[in-house]
Amino acid sequence: MKKKLGKSVSGGIVWLMIALFLSHNLYPLGRVYAQEMGEEDEVPFRVEKMIAVLDLEMEVGVDKALTTPLTNTMISKLVGLKVYDVIDRANRDAILSEQGFQLKDCVDEECRVQAGRLLGVGKIVVGNISKIGEVYYINVQLINVETAMVEKSALDKCVGTIDALFEAIENAALDIAGIPRKPGILIINSTPPSAVVYIDGEKVGQTTLRTEVKPGKRKVMVTARGYKLGEQMVTVQPGLTTSMEFTLKKEPRKWYTSWWFLSLLGAAAASGVTAVALSVGGEEGDGGEEPTGKLIIDTDPP
Repeated sequence: MKKKLGKSVSGGIVWLMIALFLSHNLYPLGRVYAQEMGEEDEVPFRVEKMIAVLDLEMEVGVDKALTTPLTNTMISKLVGLKVYDVIDRANRDAILSEQGFQLKDCVDEECRVQAGRLLGVGKIVVGNISKIGEVYYINVQLINVETAMVEKSALDKCVGTIDALFEAIENAALDIAGIPRKPGILIINSTPPSAVVYIDGEKVGQTTLRTEVKPGKRKVMVTARGYKLGEQMVTVQPGLTTSMEFTLKKEPRKWYTSWWFLSLLGAAAASGVTAVALSVGGEEGDGGEEPTGKLIIDTDPP
């Protein structure tokens, strides 16, 4: 009886060990097979430090042809920063294509997160670029594929050239990687003094001005009453100080503010003229900037 009980116990232990071995080694293989056959609903294995950059969206006012070069710039910059392992664009498209996933039709957040899950990455980078007037607006986000939550975001803007836009994308990559952008310093002087200063269309103060500015290409405008607008492009370097000098040119004086015209009006008033009418723009609504030079003086007494 004791021998039989001992054999049954030892046999049970052996079978238990075999079962544990098979479950440990065959279950992962089964998951891989199920995933290949499209029968596995669980979230696939992901590498948390690996990210994929999805194509940046070109919105209002931005040339669609910039999609690929701007996306590649973001990828290259993130690769160079070495904070994350980044899937290159070709492999990204190949992996999604094998699974029948069309990235070009993927515009909502749920779809993008699904793309990240299929790629097996921990996070995805998405973003859009729009343009209003001369100003480009950049919005880039780092999204956790597991939670679909935004972990980091980069908001930036730049004025003018395409070169400035590419620099802004590189700066956005720094924000996504969590690397602080050390601001540069601008010192702005003007003749005349106390002129109003605008940087990228935003009023920041009066000259002489010392201010911290995000790195990248910036448009600086200086204006004063009675003077023509002055503007310059400047590249702000991280941690460096850049000085700018503006010498504003006077606006030509309008003829109807000249001394002789004012004297004429004074003399007319002193001699009892009852009505003075001045036409400075021709017919109403003609939009002319130059005055017509017509002066009408009514000298008839009432």
